[in-house]
Amino acid sequence: MKQLVDSVKVFLIGSLGILLLLGIYSTVRIRWRSLGTAQKKDVFEKPAKIVVLWHGRQFIIPMVFWRFRSQLKNKFYALISLHSDGRLIAFVVRFFGIHNISGSSTRGGKEATLTMIEKLKAGESIALTPDGPKGPIYKSKPGVLKMSYLTGAPILPVSFAATKFWQFKSWDKMMLPKPFSRVEIVVGRPYLVTEELTDDNINRLLEEVDSRLNEAREEADAACV
Repeated sequence: MKQLVDSVKVFLIGSLGILLLLGIYSTVRIRWRSLGTAQKKDVFEKPAKIVVLWHGRQFIIPMVFWRFRSQLKNKFYALISLHSDGRLIAFVVRFFGIHNISGSSTRGGKEATLTMIEKLKAGESIALTPDGPKGPIYKSKPGVLKMSYLTGAPILPVSFAATKFWQFKSWDKMMLPKPFSRVEIVVGRPYLVTEELTDDNINRLLEEVDSRLNEAREEADAACV
């Protein structure tokens, strides 16, 4: 009985969330920017890539997939937390055409990482929030490096900002655009991990990923001032 009640809650709350996001996404104006060699089209097309964005900017994922779904030429998988809100998030992102892999850095992480590596080797792409699910904010975890090194898939930083937005009082400073705002989406400088991971280089490599993601975040923020 409890499982049925939980499923109904997910359906009702998730449906309301979908309607809210559709209402917002249908009114915003989107502009794309690029900081490196990657362009807007590189987010949607093959070959496989690891699109990374900070946890607090993850509302860009359903927005991009809904607004630019006709341009999508590759399957995308998102890592969805096994925590209590995971089923709800999975329900919502499935509507927007994003497949999900269950797990996080704190629960089911090893199995989820192996699944993501399999998808990347099969030519599919991954969307990942490397500072999730609990932070610390703007600090990537090593899994993203391992996936890039083992599959040869580049890490593609992406961020967004809006001229008008709500910002939640959460650890990740979650941002949601307001209706009729202008949204700036920044595609950052791609990064491919070619070095075998060791205790001596892992912090340096993580700092490079963080730097490129923050560069994209700051560019998006500056464009909306």
